[in-house]
Amino acid sequence: MRNWLHMLKHDSAKIAIIEIGAGTAVASVRHWTETLSRNSTVSLIRINPREAQVPSGSIGLALNAGEGIQRIHNELRAKA
Repeated sequence: MRNWLHMLKHDSAKIAIIEIGAGTAVASVRHWTETLSRNSTVSLIRINPREAQVPSGSIGLALNAGEGIQRIHNELRAKA
């Protein structure tokens, strides 16, 4: 994973992490995605109806999974 991320950074690739349903009860996923999103080429989108709080610069959607994915889809279609 680290090699892949390093390669992407070297190639100036932009990555979006879409985290769905990871709550604070088992914080390992949230910690990992927040750590990765500190990289300037990685964006974090967190979809969680009860715990959508995100670090500065990230996007938190207080929606269920289906609604969140639909919202992202609609935004991408509007920008196309």
